[in-house]
Order: sequence, then C-alpha cells, then structure tokens
Amino acid sequence: LGPHGSTTIIESHLLDHQVSKDGYTVLSKLIFTDSYSRVLLELIKKISNRLVRTVGDGSTSAVVASASFFNRLKEFTVQNPHIPPQELLNALKVISSSISMNLKDQSNQIDERDDCNEILRNIAYISTNGDVDISKMVADVVQRTGKEGIIALERSKSDLTHIVEQRGFTVHRGYVDS
Repeated sequence: LGPHGSTTIIESHLLDHQVSKDGYTVLSKLIFTDSYSRVLLELIKKISNRLVRTVGDGSTSAVVASASFFNRLKEFTVQNPHIPPQELLNALKVISSSISMNLKDQSNQIDERDDCNEILRNIAYISTNGDVDISKMVADVVQRTGKEGIIALERSKSDLTHIVEQRGFTVHRGYVDS
C-alpha cells in the first residue's frame, strides 16, 4: 500500500505491457472465471471506482479493505446461517454509516491558504510511483490551478515532460478540408 506497494506488470495482447503500482489500474485488468469471484470482483471495482471518483486515490486501500470485509462476511454467514439476510443487510447499513462518519471525522482538509505544496508533493509521489521530479511538477500544477482549475494530461510527442499553461479556454470550430 502507498509508496511501498508492489509494482505490477500487466500483460496486454494488443498494446505494450503496462507497468503500474496503482490499485485501480491493476484491479480493472483482473478477470475471474468462476461466477462467485466475478461478482465479488465487480462489487470491489464499484467500491474502488467510487473512491477514486470521490477522493482521487486510495483504490488499493479500498481493494484490500473490501476483500477483507467480504472474506469475513463469508465466514460470518457460514458460522451463523440462522440470521435472516434482511437483518444482516440492515446491520451492514448501520456499520457502513458508522464507518463513513468515522472516516469523515479523521479526514484532513487541505486549506489553500496553507502551504500545501509538501502535502501535494507527498500524494503525487505515491501516485507517480516514486518519481521525485514528476511529483514536484504535479504538486506545483495542482497548487497553481487551485480547486476550480482543470488539469489535462496528454502524451508528449517528445521524450520530455513539460507543462503548458493556458488561461481561459479554447473552442474548436470549423471544418477540416482535405
């Protein structure tokens, strides 16, 4: 997890192999043949996807926590077959709400007035698989654009990593004549 996570090489038949430490990327490439594992995988993907959309990171933690949760739930239902499914579902909703409130209480908001560059750099360091230069670039760009800014990533046509800053927006119009 985090900066000490394992790097995974993902095989691709159509494209170059992909190297990633991002839990969501690895999760999205998994395929299971049995139906029970496929259903659990889809549930874990939904949980992880929601976390990535909401928070921006933490997919590996979501995968590990979800897998542990489902394993314990399976053990519990085997040991307690007499509990009605609706009662179990209601208990899970209460637990989920409690966990959400607890996480909200433990969360730290990054205030733009603070010097948050170090915090952003640490987050970017993990997301860039430990690349110090790129994590510094990412932290600087995120701090410059602020909460309302938009950051678009594009593959460079050269081997250089660079930043192009644009104020306002561009509307592409017209026709292409060949």
